[in-house]
Amino acid sequence: GRRLLAPPVGGRPEIDAPWIYFPYPSVLAVRQRFHRVSARHYRYEGVHNGFVAAFAVAEVVLVTDYPDFWEQIPPSRRRGARPRSPRRRS
Repeated sequence: GRRLLAPPVGGRPEIDAPWIYFPYPSVLAVRQRFHRVSARHYRYEGVHNGFVAAFAVAEVVLVTDYPDFWEQIPPSRRRGARPRSPRRRS
């Protein structure tokens, strides 16, 4: 089957997502739209509040770069990371 948040390029699925408000522990259902601009780029729209953002994803549709919020740090750049040594073949 087709995954909702992995539509074809140009697709614009809308979903209701839980939105948790703090400091008051209340949960609301909010409408969100995810426009797939290219194979690895989306445009998010908070239909409920007008917020818009663009972000990049990895092959498995995990967000890798969300400007002004966060970005994935590749393993090679993580603190204490050491280069991998090639596996020995027996």
